[in-house]
Amino acid sequence: MGSTHSLKVRAIFDIGAQRSYVSQRVVNSLKLETIKIETLRIATFGNQNQQLQVVNLIELALTKPETGFEMTLYTFLVPRICSDLQGQDLHWVKET
Repeated sequence: MGSTHSLKVRAIFDIGAQRSYVSQRVVNSLKLETIKIETLRIATFGNQNQQLQVVNLIELALTKPETGFEMTLYTFLVPRICSDLQGQDLHWVKET
């Protein structure tokens, strides 16, 4: 039986990505459990150096009730998804 905890999060969807990742903060907040453990070479966003890491595979259910959107992802747990951004000029993009 799945967890009944919920949390609003920011997500980046990349349909061309080989893997999906979730942060330690989200896993802790939702009390998600590990499905299995794998060893991967990972370079997270903003980091050019790949590191061999032992990572937990986590099942994560995403929903957006106001639109009816539902998706189940199998994601790898990493301490941080993105390095700190420095010198970027960030702008909000709206769908037209």
